[in-house]
Amino acid sequence: MTETADLVTVPPLEGGVDQERLYVAALYRRLDALRREKEAQLAKVRSTGAVGTMQNISERDAFATMYEDRLAQLNAVDDRLVFGLSWTWTPAKRATSVGSG
Repeated sequence: MTETADLVTVPPLEGGVDQERLYVAALYRRLDALRREKEAQLAKVRSTGAVGTMQNISERDAFATMYEDRLAQLNAVDDRLVFGLSWTWTPAKRATSVGSG
């Protein structure tokens, strides 16, 4: 005799992978949005040129450095933003795997 009252229904594994792909896709969309934001801020700062007082020039350079550093951080995490995935994740697979969920 089998009892089913204590059994928990586990969703199919494929459903979990699909949810994982959607989550990873959302994370990479956020990463891409942050990159675009910092690139735009950096472009705006650079477009102003070295005008004004020495303090203005110093502040412009400080902002440019800050945006460059942040962009470097965002670019450095691209291939390791998410770990523990159920498939091998590489930047080449990102374009195909992210959209296939």
